[in-house]
Amino acid sequence: MPKQEGSRRKALEMALQGSMRCVVVAVFSVLLCLLPWSSAISAEKTFVIKVAHVHVPEHPTAIGCLQFKKLIEERTKGRVKIEVYPGSQLGSERELFEAAMMGTVEMGAISSSVIASFTRESGIWDLPFLFRDSGHAYRVMDGPIAEKVNGIALNKTGVRFIGYFENGWRHMTNKVRPINKPEDLNGLKIRSMTAPVIMEAIRSLGANPVPIAWGEVYLALQQGVADGQENPHVNTYGAKLYEVQKYVSLTGHVYTAHVLCINDKFYQSLPDDIQKLIVTTGKEVIDQARKESQALDSDFLKKLVEKGMIVNTPPDLAPFRAKGKVVYEKFAPQVGGMSLINEIINTK
Repeated sequence: MPKQEGSRRKALEMALQGSMRCVVVAVFSVLLCLLPWSSAISAEKTFVIKVAHVHVPEHPTAIGCLQFKKLIEERTKGRVKIEVYPGSQLGSERELFEAAMMGTVEMGAISSSVIASFTRESGIWDLPFLFRDSGHAYRVMDGPIAEKVNGIALNKTGVRFIGYFENGWRHMTNKVRPINKPEDLNGLKIRSMTAPVIMEAIRSLGANPVPIAWGEVYLALQQGVADGQENPHVNTYGAKLYEVQKYVSLTGHVYTAHVLCINDKFYQSLPDDIQKLIVTTGKEVIDQARKESQALDSDFLKKLVEKGMIVNTPPDLAPFRAKGKVVYEKFAPQVGGMSLINEIINTK
């Protein structure tokens, strides 16, 4: 009997082993069948990207962000959905850059002047009379100098810079008198961003900078907290500042840009093809927006005149430039040194 039981036990074990092999083969076959489906599901994953800025719809940067949305969604065939939040819907520019650093807002188009509060090297673009013209600015901001500044910003903030939209040339407006020489700014309170270089530039020209968030500028000018402000014409018009300002003085003292940027951790999580599309499409819409900005600048100045503002052009900008050089001496150590500043100035 023991011998028979042993034989039965051995037969049973062999049967169980055979059954287990069949189960394993069956499970493996099922997994092989499901693998293409899982790959397809992964490939079809939708990525949602919030892009935020503070601008009115007429601003070239706002137009550029909508074009970015259109092209990315088309080119990824729906794999990426872009949600654009204009007009400070998600906060001030400072708040937007903080959100980009944290990743709560994936992308933004944010003033380089505001970003300079987080990575002071970006303040180099705010130096007064740094660029000869827009073409000079483009060559620098699309070249190796900007790559160096962008790399520092990425290391400090975790935000990747894709490129620079044109915000435009900043001109003085006020409700007291036209500005024909630096002395005309003496005693005037001029609204400023909370950007150290911009504030010092205003101070060097003889005015008193008053830091005020962009969304509060109209009320501050209306109530006399500030006598004037300085901005590209599109911003002055878009915010209806012609209702609380009388004079536009074409000082063109600072060229400003908006950085199209993305949280780098989020960027690195995207598939390679989408990463490349975000960069190439971003640069494409920036190039187009710059062309529109140039074309619109004079149009917005005409609109300001139509609204009753008085325009003047200072007869000689040399005295303004001379006073602005003080800013270079003060901030050169913070923004990369005089050698880098001179490299920008000498760029052909």
